[in-house]
Amino acid sequence: MKIFYKLVLLFFTSMFIGTSCNESDDFIFARENDVITMDYTEQSLDQLIICNGEWHADVSGVDWITVSPESGTGNGVDYDYYTLNVEYNNGPAREGTINLVHEGQSFPITVNQSENEFAYGTPIFEGNISLQSESTAKILIPYSGASGEESVQISCVMSGLSAGLSIPATTYNSFSTVDDVIEISVEGEAETMGDVMFEIFIDGISVGTATTTIVE
Repeated sequence: MKIFYKLVLLFFTSMFIGTSCNESDDFIFARENDVITMDYTEQSLDQLIICNGEWHADVSGVDWITVSPESGTGNGVDYDYYTLNVEYNNGPAREGTINLVHEGQSFPITVNQSENEFAYGTPIFEGNISLQSESTAKILIPYSGASGEESVQISCVMSGLSAGLSIPATTYNSFSTVDDVIEISVEGEAETMGDVMFEIFIDGISVGTATTTIVE
């Protein structure tokens, strides 16, 4: 695969040589991509570069993209790597442009990152609640797209025959970067048989309702 990349870059290099003679007969520069599209997650992407002489990366004005190393020196024959580091996007889609600079010329690379897809699923009731027995039931809230750094306030409004049961308000900050669930314990002893509804709020916004029936 590296041989393939090298051949592709040498092909681009030959085009640069043929079109840049007005600057210098020795001018060689090619980059792997000039537009990169990625999802909202934090990523590090290795990119190929070939040039004769020094180059450096200009990332001024873009605070969510870094390049490492920020500079290098090529021999015009062998390809090198630089790494494009893109931060987690916790908002709408965004676009940023960095420049690779060689012999006074800037070669832009546009990075498009998709909008954040952090979302909650419908709450799920797990377990059973028996009359006048200590509850071991839980409410599960699926989620996806988290960065792992979120911290939210969780509360619950119960309706129906909920006497004796409670779900205390709490702060949750144990998110995972993979799809997972938040577990909320239902506490107390049910005093009456019948249906109970648990409406879950995260940061004051309802994410749905889970329902169960208390049995004897």
